[in-house]
Amino acid sequence: MRLPPVSAIQRGRRMLTAKALQPRGWASWWAYPYTVVLTLTALWLQLALRAGEDPSPMLMAFVVSILLGTHAGGWRTGMLATLLACLLAAYCLLPPLHRPAIGTTPGLWALVWLGLSGAIASALLAAARGSGTSTNPGAGEARFRAYVDQAADAMFVHDAAGRLTDVNRQACVALGHTREQLLRLDLSQVMQGFDLPRARQAWQEMQPGQLLTQQVRLRRRDGSAFPAEVRVGCIELDDQRSYLAMARDTTELHRMTRLYDALSQVNQAIVWSRNRQELLDKTCEVLVRHGKLHMAWVGWEDPATHRLVPAAVFGDESAYVQSVEVYSDDRPEGRGPSGTAFRSNRPYISNRMLDDPLVRLWRADIERRGFRSSASFPVRMGDEVCAVLSVYSDEPEFFQDREIALLEETAGDLSFTLDTLAREEQKQAADARARSEKLFSDSMIDSMPGIVYFYDEAGTFLRWNKNFERASGYSAEEITGMRPLEFFAPEDRALLQERIAEVFAHGESSVEAPFLSKSGASTHYLFTGRRVVLEGKACLVGMGIDITERKRAEAAWREAEERLELVVEHLGEGLVIAAPDDSLLHWNPESLRLLGFTDLHEARRRQREFGDIFETSTLDGVRLDPAQWPLARTRRGDPVEGLELRVRRRDIPWDRLISFNGRRVEYGEGKYLAFMTLNDITDRKQAERALLESHDELEVRIAERTRDLQSALVAAEAADRVKSAFLATMSHELRTPLNSIIGFTGILLQELAGPLNEEQTKQLGMVRGSARHLLDLISDVLDISKIEAGQMEVRNETFDLHESLEQVVASVRPMAGKKQLSVALDIDPALREMTSDRRRVEQVLLNLLNNAIKFTERGGVALRARLLPATAAADGAARMAQVCMQISDTGIGIHADDLQKLFQPFHQIDSGLTRQHEGTGLGLAICRRLSFLLGGDIDASSIWGEGSTFTVTLPLNRTGRT
Repeated sequence: MRLPPVSAIQRGRRMLTAKALQPRGWASWWAYPYTVVLTLTALWLQLALRAGEDPSPMLMAFVVSILLGTHAGGWRTGMLATLLACLLAAYCLLPPLHRPAIGTTPGLWALVWLGLSGAIASALLAAARGSGTSTNPGAGEARFRAYVDQAADAMFVHDAAGRLTDVNRQACVALGHTREQLLRLDLSQVMQGFDLPRARQAWQEMQPGQLLTQQVRLRRRDGSAFPAEVRVGCIELDDQRSYLAMARDTTELHRMTRLYDALSQVNQAIVWSRNRQELLDKTCEVLVRHGKLHMAWVGWEDPATHRLVPAAVFGDESAYVQSVEVYSDDRPEGRGPSGTAFRSNRPYISNRMLDDPLVRLWRADIERRGFRSSASFPVRMGDEVCAVLSVYSDEPEFFQDREIALLEETAGDLSFTLDTLAREEQKQAADARARSEKLFSDSMIDSMPGIVYFYDEAGTFLRWNKNFERASGYSAEEITGMRPLEFFAPEDRALLQERIAEVFAHGESSVEAPFLSKSGASTHYLFTGRRVVLEGKACLVGMGIDITERKRAEAAWREAEERLELVVEHLGEGLVIAAPDDSLLHWNPESLRLLGFTDLHEARRRQREFGDIFETSTLDGVRLDPAQWPLARTRRGDPVEGLELRVRRRDIPWDRLISFNGRRVEYGEGKYLAFMTLNDITDRKQAERALLESHDELEVRIAERTRDLQSALVAAEAADRVKSAFLATMSHELRTPLNSIIGFTGILLQELAGPLNEEQTKQLGMVRGSARHLLDLISDVLDISKIEAGQMEVRNETFDLHESLEQVVASVRPMAGKKQLSVALDIDPALREMTSDRRRVEQVLLNLLNNAIKFTERGGVALRARLLPATAAADGAARMAQVCMQISDTGIGIHADDLQKLFQPFHQIDSGLTRQHEGTGLGLAICRRLSFLLGGDIDASSIWGEGSTFTVTLPLNRTGRT
């Protein structure tokens, strides 16, 4: 249902109001048309009289014209029309005014009769309509009062200044005043927004029949106001000009207009919404924004819990809907307006929510949020209620019949659209499934390893996969115009044609054939085909699998079989291959020769008679039953390893000792083969007997030689100890003269004994350098001798490892500075004190740093110390905390082959006549032995040309004394 536009309603009201308020005065425009009508009637009467006809019809027409004019325009209009008609008729009827006149006496009588009849008719009609007010003014006023009081609109009579002179009953009811109270007010006091000065000017300019319209708000006695449309027209009361203002309450009109606007917006949302959520959100927003409702929400039933879950809400700034739980079943939370509308499948209207017993659970929240009336409408999908549309207003009694009808229509449109959307979603889901299935089938077909093809009996390709295009080299457009046999060589087409016909005749077939590509390349494929019926037409669907690798594998298998057969046949050891069920038995030529056969063909012919030809026994002479022979045992699955038996032939004098080894292996599910090898050990056994005979003599000789070697070893060890002891005891005697030489050379170089020339200084410097070098060599020799002689003592002391490492690095910095090398020191902050032999630890580090600087020409060396915490070893033993010290350089490096010889005494990597670095080769050997004495170890890693790293690992807290 649609209301007409407001402008059309206003125009209709203005027309009716103008007619009701039209003044009936002497200047009424109705006099002019009726004057013409009466004049024409008079002329008609003249012609009738001149012709001697009966004038009754003309007279009757004249009287009727007067009556109509009086009824439409009032008695004054009727009298005026009659007077004008008489004047015109006199001109036409009386001579000498008009020559064709009918005569003086008849014309005078006609004029008299016309005037009297018109006056009498007008007076009688006016009296009948109650226009004789002048004779009974009280009765007329009473009738006017009755008419005005019964009007549905509020009416105000006021003067030109805007002061109220009269009001009707509806005005008193609408504003809450008594008539006496209103008559003490003017229009500006009862109408908000009424511009009284401007209105006064407009009233002065008003013409009879003119209507002024203005939108205002009427103020009630309690201070509230409501919208109204005021129409003002001028009237005459007691021959005085007054104004009648009719005010109509437009609250309902505005409300309906808003709801119609909201319904229009909902219809637009129905057209443009793409899914259910968008539709519900837009509907709630439109009802609040355009319908001027306080809040709107849609509760969608959760079938599992029967809760009306807010699917869409608008206008809920305080999150009221989210804070309450509303249900669709008969629990207390489901007996409110929304739940009742859901269960009853009918709208539920609560125009006074605070007094409604169904909302008592939520009354406090409703009152606090300003809700005063609500309406809940079931929303259906199909024949089932699925949701409830609930709207709220802050006005009591808001939802009346027309509002309810509009909102019901909105809920109905919403239900229809939800059905449509559901069907559309189902259709889209079905289309999506179809697309997905097609995509899946296309993807599955395209992802198949082989080529897939589909063509009809005429050979027209209907479908194929991407592999078909890749394998053939043809594009999709080219394949569309080709036939299946065009992808094969002419010599293969007959076979292909035969198999294609077999598919259409018998349902399926397969063939192996070379597949020709566009480039001419040929690839072996296995083609399969099956007949299918599509739309009543027989078609062939098939797949081609590239069997090139299989062909290669088959060829390789055949080649392997040939090689295996070649190996078996030419094996220098006897080999027997047999199946457990006796379906296979093969003796290679060597095995037959071992058994005394010279004719291999005869031997293979008689191989199943070996049980009668041979006799087998153990080396002790115990004969074996054929079921215990090695081949029989191997066939049963009993492994045979190194079984030595005596084999004798019964048909000829032949007796040999043979060793058997056999095992059964599985080569397929439930399939076995037995393999057995034979070796003639007759000669070996004879050699063993000869060896045993000479064994005793050999043992005697070995014992004698062992005694001689033991004596020599004891003598050598004694000599080595004497040597080491000698070197150890001679350390003072060897070092004292060298220290004297170094000391006196230093005195001379300091020129304490007198000045030296440049050559003397040079020669003395060479003497001191050589002496120091000799002292270092002697010290190394003495150290290694002490270690080997067991005279090297290691003492424990607790010292600051930081300080010790810094001293070591400081002592080598001058040497590194001469070669412009950097020396870096990196110490773990967790390392502080260490318990060990400080002097030996520093000796090891100094030796390694000197070596690093010696063999490094550019770059630098670095000393890094890290703490290795105590841990439990893999075998359960605890490992003490250790110190890991690494000396790295960027020197020449060491070849991998030389790393194994690195820590051997008197061995240098840089040896021979071209050696560039001096030394005894004892430094690293001493470092390793000292590391062992300190309870640790030393290791080395190197990359030739890049540098080396030596790692010394020592206990952090060493215990005991060595």
